[in-house]
Amino acid sequence: MTTVRLSDLLKEAPPTALCGQFPAEEAIAEIVCDSRRASENRLFVAIRGAAADGHDYLLSSYRAGCRVFAVTHFCDALPTDALQLRYEDTRAALALLAAAFYRHPTDHLRVVGVTGTKGKTTTCLLTYAMLTACNIPVGYIGTNGVLYRDHQETTANTTPESLILQRIARDMVDHGVEVLLLEVSSQALIQHRVDGISFDTVVYTNLYRDHIGASEHPDMNAYKAAKRRLFAEYPSKTVILNADDPHAGDMIHGADREKRLLWYSGEGRASATLRAHSVTPTMTAGGEPGITFLLGGLGMKEARVDLPLAGKYNVGNALAATAICHALGIDVYSAVASLASAHIPGRCETITCQGGPHILIDYAHNEKSLSELLVTMRDYLQRDGRLIVLFGSVGERTRERRAAMGAVASEYADLCILTSDNPGAEEPMEIIREIRRGFVKDTPCLMIPDREEAICTAVSLLHAHDILILAGKGHESYQLIGKEKIPFSEREIVLRALSAGAIVSPQM
Repeated sequence: MTTVRLSDLLKEAPPTALCGQFPAEEAIAEIVCDSRRASENRLFVAIRGAAADGHDYLLSSYRAGCRVFAVTHFCDALPTDALQLRYEDTRAALALLAAAFYRHPTDHLRVVGVTGTKGKTTTCLLTYAMLTACNIPVGYIGTNGVLYRDHQETTANTTPESLILQRIARDMVDHGVEVLLLEVSSQALIQHRVDGISFDTVVYTNLYRDHIGASEHPDMNAYKAAKRRLFAEYPSKTVILNADDPHAGDMIHGADREKRLLWYSGEGRASATLRAHSVTPTMTAGGEPGITFLLGGLGMKEARVDLPLAGKYNVGNALAATAICHALGIDVYSAVASLASAHIPGRCETITCQGGPHILIDYAHNEKSLSELLVTMRDYLQRDGRLIVLFGSVGERTRERRAAMGAVASEYADLCILTSDNPGAEEPMEIIREIRRGFVKDTPCLMIPDREEAICTAVSLLHAHDILILAGKGHESYQLIGKEKIPFSEREIVLRALSAGAIVSPQM
């Protein structure tokens, strides 16, 4: 078991004040912020969360054997043999304590941080595929979980809490990983989860109106300011920016001018470092929708890129991934050649079925993503095919997006099937009604709260040339109902429905 002297931890994260008695040379065996893990030789960090305050669990942690506590205010009820370390922000302190406890693992990694409203996961996983093909030991932490070597695990957040993040990074270093691809959410930046990390490269994809609300960001300016912190407040060598996004310049306004800047453009802007043109929708050999384009820039000869993902927005993601490889010193030609075989679970993930229809699973969960996906997939429709979309909306937050998603679905789909996403404690049918009230066209609509039933119904309605999009859950393997995570795999449900012979004959 790894132990670190308390005095060594406090050198890295000095408190503003101390209260109580505890030998500074004592060994700390673990840092915890969950009182259920508190015990002897543990340092308990009291975090104020959305649902609970760790300061309310100081005494129970003491009774469990814990004697060292990081707090924002002293607790008079704790006995004097407990050492209280006062910090202005215990989340910020936790990040520095965790980095010190795990011996600064990210100092031994080339860390690439990717932020933006959309494209973080796709950019990271395309880069993961490219680096793996080039024999670079690489790790990934983000929305789709944790990947490195033969290891895979899920995470509760896009960017894990700093304690979890540093623990995973240490394990990556111990297993020979050299590059870490890290999705950095705006909440992670606000909550100091990536404090203590020196980034090699930071990437900005885009900024859209999302995550605005009482439980997230109060307005767009606050959301933008949170994203900008990655570029203004954290050390990095290279900054990669989306030249097609109007907010890109704001990210580097006033930032360190010594940093290397790389710009990419899916719209072929001549001023961009990397740019795409001749973008063409295609069908892969396996009958899956994809896209091809010509890659230019860097003074190199143009290269044809075959991407097994639909949508012009994925051209930008592929360019961002290519720019990351270039920043890391990887040969661009070798890297882009591997994109033809890239696969990203839950992002335009196609399920092949006999009889001709296409079924796609995608994570699109706001109006912008859903609009882009639907517009894109209309390009792949055959003359007599229908575009069918099945989706819902997350419960207990982001209510503002529901009507907007209804509007774009009714605008671009031929049939809408409204169902549950992760309803939480909200009544699923009320969420569905809020989506339905946003319709701007009299598009045919089915309302089926049970998502499995909705999927089976959708599959049973398919004709030979239809495209069915299951939107919102993507890679997720669960459904959140109440406070319980229920195992839920859309892919498995679709395959069961197909095996039951649900596809009907071609539409006449």
